[in-house]
Amino acid sequence: MSHSVVLAGGGSAGHTSPLIATAEQLRQLEPDIALTAIGTARGLETRTIPAAGLPLELIPPVPMPRKPGADLIRLPVRLGKAVSEAVAILRRSEADVLLGFGGYVATPAYLAARRLGIPVVIHEQNALPGLANRLAARFTTHVATSFPDTPLRHADWLGLPLRESITRLAEAPAEDRRRLKAEARTEFGLDPDTPTLLVTGGSQGAARINRSVADARSGLLAEGIQILHQLGGNQISAADVPITDPQTEVSYVPVGFIEQMEKAYAAADLVLCRAGANSVLEAALLGLPTLLVPYAVGNGEQARNATAVVRAGGARLLDDSTLTGDVLLTAVPAILDDRQVLEAMSTAARSVASSDAGRRLARLTLAVADGQPTGADHQGDRLMPLIDPTPMDQIPDPEDLGPVHFIAIGGSGMNGIATVFAQRGIEVSGSDRQDSDYLRSLADIGVRAHIGHAAEQLGDARAVVASSAIREDNPEMVEARRRGLPVLHRSVALASLMKSGPSSSSRRVISIAGTHGKTTTTAMTAHLLTTLGADPSYVIGGVLYHPADDGIRHAKTGGHLGHGQDFVVEADESDGTFLQYPTQVAVVTNVDPDHLVNWGTPENYRAGFERFATGPTVSLLVVSADDPGAVALTERLRDIDELSIVTFGRTAGADIRIADESYPSLGSSFTLIDGGAGLNVGSDRPEGSTGASGSVRLNVPFDYNVLNAAAAYAVATRLGHDPDRVRHALAGFPGTYRRFQLVGAENGIRVFDDYSHHPTEVGNTVRAAREAIDRLGEGRVVAVMQPHLYSRTRDFWKEFGESLRPAHEAIVMDVCGDREDPIPGITGKLVAEAVPTGTANVTYEPDWDATAATVARIARPGDVVITLGCGDVTKIAPRIVSEIVGAAGTARRGE
Repeated sequence: MSHSVVLAGGGSAGHTSPLIATAEQLRQLEPDIALTAIGTARGLETRTIPAAGLPLELIPPVPMPRKPGADLIRLPVRLGKAVSEAVAILRRSEADVLLGFGGYVATPAYLAARRLGIPVVIHEQNALPGLANRLAARFTTHVATSFPDTPLRHADWLGLPLRESITRLAEAPAEDRRRLKAEARTEFGLDPDTPTLLVTGGSQGAARINRSVADARSGLLAEGIQILHQLGGNQISAADVPITDPQTEVSYVPVGFIEQMEKAYAAADLVLCRAGANSVLEAALLGLPTLLVPYAVGNGEQARNATAVVRAGGARLLDDSTLTGDVLLTAVPAILDDRQVLEAMSTAARSVASSDAGRRLARLTLAVADGQPTGADHQGDRLMPLIDPTPMDQIPDPEDLGPVHFIAIGGSGMNGIATVFAQRGIEVSGSDRQDSDYLRSLADIGVRAHIGHAAEQLGDARAVVASSAIREDNPEMVEARRRGLPVLHRSVALASLMKSGPSSSSRRVISIAGTHGKTTTTAMTAHLLTTLGADPSYVIGGVLYHPADDGIRHAKTGGHLGHGQDFVVEADESDGTFLQYPTQVAVVTNVDPDHLVNWGTPENYRAGFERFATGPTVSLLVVSADDPGAVALTERLRDIDELSIVTFGRTAGADIRIADESYPSLGSSFTLIDGGAGLNVGSDRPEGSTGASGSVRLNVPFDYNVLNAAAAYAVATRLGHDPDRVRHALAGFPGTYRRFQLVGAENGIRVFDDYSHHPTEVGNTVRAAREAIDRLGEGRVVAVMQPHLYSRTRDFWKEFGESLRPAHEAIVMDVCGDREDPIPGITGKLVAEAVPTGTANVTYEPDWDATAATVARIARPGDVVITLGCGDVTKIAPRIVSEIVGAAGTARRGE
């Protein structure tokens, strides 16, 4: 179902530019969306919004009087009329949500939406909010800001939506930026190789800046500095003509208004401008050093806008009241004549801006329209942009990259890729914020792994790999941008490994996706193919254990370079990277909407899985027959002739059906009934042949692992492997790191560690452990849960509480924030208090260091203790074992 979004904002480019930028992103996320803009007849929007292809509805302007008088007396009548007209527009458009950007037009639109009960999202461009947005923030919690410290109720920092032409320029490779710079200068009548000052006071111009530039013009030209000057449509006259210095042959080019501002930015080395939010953040994103002249009229918002970039060192302030030509003759050459200063300011400027704010605001708006948890973020809770796939013919071969540096190399999505790069013989370095088993294992295979992040750690790297979670202000990212190094998203780096190397001419990519279970299913599939002699390459978000005598030296990370044709990958959907890979065999374990801070709505999330399953190279889909989201996906794809579908599960009619389940001790026993449906990819087995039935014994417990095993069996048999051998190989699966991993057993208490961090995952793990304990008839389940991320806890605290219901004892830790800054009021106590009364006995333990002792005091012989979460709770498990040993020793001594 398409949405209808009404956008309100006008009066100046400060309001219309982010409105148009967000509209662009809304259309990309939902091509058939209905968009309507509300403006007034006196604003810039009458020209810019229709030019952007947006329908514009007009209401009367209602400026807020700043002092008593006739305008104040007339205000109620004028405001009432404007509100009535805004109500009519919202009704005609059947608006699902109003997105407002402030300004005169926004106040009546906000009041109209409130009257109709339509949800409101507001975006404040300036560091100090305007009256309209201060008003709206009283009755909506969906408040986004351009700057991190905007004093506005319910404010969440998303950044400023910028036009796609600006963000494309910012993300262009260094070589392309140099080419665009030369082209833009030529187009404006400037010399391609001369230092260039861009001057702009905004669409209306800035009289004091214009006068000061006129006074400094001759001196700057004599210094060899050319000038591109946007005077403003109201201030340019017939006397303003290009001038060329006869000695230096350097030019001054005046223009009234520049329609394609990205070309002006491309031409510039230094910008002199007002400190409107657009000017500040556009220049910062592009890495342009700036001389900022805050406008003195208003509530001081321009001076506040400048604070972040000035503090970072990317801009310098010039006072409007003392600005003269002489000031400019000192300030401008001091930057342009010193290459080191210019580069340092450029690097600093980039650290304070983001290119994905428009998409983030669009996703937030769609989520609000659907009544979904929004996950609007704080400074640290940075929404990760959905990754647009890079065409395979544009992805470099690994060997062409030279030495490669991985930022956050110890992460679950990174260490496996780094391992395979190193096994390819490529020089690899990396860094992570703390030491880990992953880093030590990488060091064992020759990878230089640093603790902490620092620019000098890039060494002689010629390319950098980073995930969506790495901020632009990371010092290694800043250094990479300064050097002009290619920065590859981790999914692009992984895809590069798929296009070349052993058996690359017949490479067969098996991508395993799903909200839950993909790590274990990927590990099981890699284990099967390895055991069956196929020697696959693989990258998993966990460690696949191997028997010591398998004849292959494996790193204790999530990656392995094999010599067979199969490449098995865990395909992460969180930021859309599962769309990057040239997948032949797609596996979907389930579709349970998650990561809505990135996808915006459950519909978008489900649509992402549909794109994954119908990728241009996909020929086989292995999909759950039990999960409602996966079943709905299958129904939508049944009529695609080029796609073979094999279903698995307990449901009658599944192509591979699970039956006769039992769970002896902490293992699993079941039967797989193979109906033989689907195409056997790349094998000589006749299509439609059947593996009949056969029993399987797993060393890992729980019903969801039985489902994971059925999916892995489906893949291996459809790739041509003998069903009997596949079932036998499943029995040897040793498990994966942090998937119900036994850490230790002391005093009759077994301690397990599990990566579960979504409410569904936590609930499945705790419920399965409870069922196992109940079958054994002794002991209790002691669940130690650490909520991960403030945003996820805010959105799912009730669900997390419910997920702990099956436990006998629940110890809830405080939130592990990782990359996020704390959100006021969001703590582990919310989760603890949400555990249903009359179920688990709950203990809230906010002290990380005290947790192990608390658990050891509660646990007793026969219990199963499970630490749950993807944060540093994993370090608690061995401490619990030690505390149990200590407590048992104390008890024996009678102390």
